[in-house]
Amino acid sequence: MIRLLFLALLVLSLQAKTPPSHKDTPFFKAATSLYDSLLKAQNSALQAALKAQCAPNDMDRVVIAPEVIAQNYKTWLTLAAAMIDHVPFMTRLKSLPLYDQIRGFETLHAFGLVRAKISGKMDCKKALKHGTPPPKPLQAKQLLDDLQHNLEFYYPLLLNAFKQGLPLESFLDNLDWGFDFTFSAKDYQRTMLGQLRFDSKDDDRNLKTLKDMLSKGNSPTILRLKTLRAGVDNFLFNYYDYGLAWQEEKAYYQYAPQFLGLSLWDISRWRKYYAYRFQTWLEGIRTLSPSKPPAPLDWVGFYGCLNASKTDIPACNALIKQRSAFFYFFFRATRLLAFHDQPCLYLTPQNTLQTFPSKDPLCQILQANPPQMGAPVPADLINAFYKAQESLITMMDTPPYAVAPFKQSLQAILQATPLATLQGPKWNQLLSYEQLHLFALLRGSVYYFRANLNKHRPKFISIPMLAYHYLNLIHFFYAPLIEAAKQGLDPSAYLQAIQSTQKPQNSYKEVGDCDEPTDIPESPWLTDLSIAQVGADLTNRYQQGNTIPMVDWELPAHDEKHTFAFNSDLAKWLTPKSAPLWDLHYIKQVVAFFYNADIYTDSLLHPQKLSINRLRESPSACLHPKYLNSVAQETCLDIFQQRTYDPKDLQQALQSMRLLSIDESPCVYLDSQNKLQTFKSSNPLCHALQTNLTKDTQ
Repeated sequence: MIRLLFLALLVLSLQAKTPPSHKDTPFFKAATSLYDSLLKAQNSALQAALKAQCAPNDMDRVVIAPEVIAQNYKTWLTLAAAMIDHVPFMTRLKSLPLYDQIRGFETLHAFGLVRAKISGKMDCKKALKHGTPPPKPLQAKQLLDDLQHNLEFYYPLLLNAFKQGLPLESFLDNLDWGFDFTFSAKDYQRTMLGQLRFDSKDDDRNLKTLKDMLSKGNSPTILRLKTLRAGVDNFLFNYYDYGLAWQEEKAYYQYAPQFLGLSLWDISRWRKYYAYRFQTWLEGIRTLSPSKPPAPLDWVGFYGCLNASKTDIPACNALIKQRSAFFYFFFRATRLLAFHDQPCLYLTPQNTLQTFPSKDPLCQILQANPPQMGAPVPADLINAFYKAQESLITMMDTPPYAVAPFKQSLQAILQATPLATLQGPKWNQLLSYEQLHLFALLRGSVYYFRANLNKHRPKFISIPMLAYHYLNLIHFFYAPLIEAAKQGLDPSAYLQAIQSTQKPQNSYKEVGDCDEPTDIPESPWLTDLSIAQVGADLTNRYQQGNTIPMVDWELPAHDEKHTFAFNSDLAKWLTPKSAPLWDLHYIKQVVAFFYNADIYTDSLLHPQKLSINRLRESPSACLHPKYLNSVAQETCLDIFQQRTYDPKDLQQALQSMRLLSIDESPCVYLDSQNKLQTFKSSNPLCHALQTNLTKDTQ
């Protein structure tokens, strides 16, 4: 009897220590209930379509109808939230100030994973003929693992960075990444085809090889890719792979955000963050098989150093010290440099650097010799750009709209730039001209949400980057003119002088004829190249550009009198009468910039080609010494002081430009009466130019 009692107690003790089946967990119960409810909703839609013999036409494709979503979304999202609340890693995220946003976003994410288990769009006629295809099994335990691994991959960087002082909301707002990355199979396959080396030059054959490697391989990289891919299955309703009907996707975005405490912009920026983390990891893959040597580090570039192994540190060291143009583009776009999920450098909205304590050797190299990111951007300029973009989005989202508040926001931007020093009626036309440009640049910085075409959001470029580029644009096109005006130059007289010259060829064509050199290092010339390209787009008025920043002129909205609608009417209304004259100023600057492009690129890439005779034949290249290497700068000073150059080149430049400067400092001006005027300067190159041109014009 005692033995039986002892055995019974032992059995009870073992039962108490045995963990419950995963089927009894809150995650499993919530996931199963959500799966069953979604399956029931689609089956009901299918049965209705089959009963109607797949007619009329709107029943050809079976979808969960928007009205069904309206009835059930609260229940479905509550179950998805219960799922995400029981993913263990979520507990660690509670320390973040944006936890509520993360929880809402991950609820939508978890809902999408369950929705992916059921067919997206079903062909009714095929179902009528061949029967209904079975849904994928739920596999709740695997689903929990996928979500856990997913969170472990994406969020440690934010946890580590926040602990060290990174302003998370500002970082996410200003992250420029992944607008075109869809998380589809096509995207990641295309990325890997571009960076892995294959024996064949046939893309189709290489794609087949890649698919075979991914399906059959079990290397750590392939296994991790499969895990990450599983975690973004049907990510935010991925219609590329999954085929979810647009009306169903639109209904989710109509109801879900408010219920989850999110805005469409919140969803968009978390999606950007996911794209940034996934794609930067993907771009760093150098091999899929341990038996094959990895692609050279310079093949994948800086991406390969973000999670570098110890053996790659020396090569990454050299790569980081080289600081290619792509390095600067990457840093400006992401604003954050991090190694192994540990933050290193942060580019603030004001274009200054914030450093974080780090033991990573590559980070220490960067911090010891930080990248030169250019001049700081005033906070009031950034705030003015934010307000102007917000005003523009309000106009586009809530027609009819009033133009006056938006126009005032453009004026506020100009008052935060060096153009604010231009006082008096003689500058009004220029300021109006730049308001037009600001409209086109701001319009190019916003785009509609796919799920709601009537709502717009920031896209393509962050406000800090747009403000930085606009300051560079102002400096490039106006710095010499502003300084010359301080020394007495009348802008009206200047416009009259350049109007009397022969109009150069279209600046847009000049840009099209100049391809950006490959492997060119970051330099003042490369910075100004992008500005010259934007300037050319701005003079190609009412035509959409393809530069960064993007230029767009169309405004799909009405004002209160329905004057402006779906075309460039607002841009035309904002265009001042003197715009063609200021266009000529822009065009001349752009054409002059590209005139000596081959000399400047050789100075950077092939200095041995830059002989003294070449500079003597093209002395106008010496007007921008910042684009030249130190040897070429000394040569320019020597040939100017000794006057051993061909004067025709400079005479042509003077006749065309009328105002010649040494970099941004005005040097000489030829008025409409062909009288030469000189400006105060401490630059010896300018002194020599003034002396020589004075003799040449006498």
